[in-house]
Amino acid sequence: MENEIPSNNNSMFALQRKVFSRSNIGLFFINRQASKSYDFVAPQDRYNRVLEIDYNLASADNTWNGKFYMHKSFQHDSDSKDISTGAYMSYNSRKFNVFSD
Repeated sequence: MENEIPSNNNSMFALQRKVFSRSNIGLFFINRQASKSYDFVAPQDRYNRVLEIDYNLASADNTWNGKFYMHKSFQHDSDSKDISTGAYMSYNSRKFNVFSD
């Protein structure tokens, strides 16, 4: 290839399911992969995949709200720094508003 730009196959798969009255759980998978074995592409750049799961909490009366997630990246010779997590939770009432992030 003249400019050494590889052709990639890109795909995404996503699911979301409602749980309880207003909450949901979601899952997605993203894949990027070189369409063939190019000699100018480093092994660590041949593919990258990300798997994500998240939970969005919303109580029926909106007193409790939250978001929890985990993302995991997969690629050639990846180290242990390929996970991202997060959490947020809040409680709201007429007299109190408490949250943690």
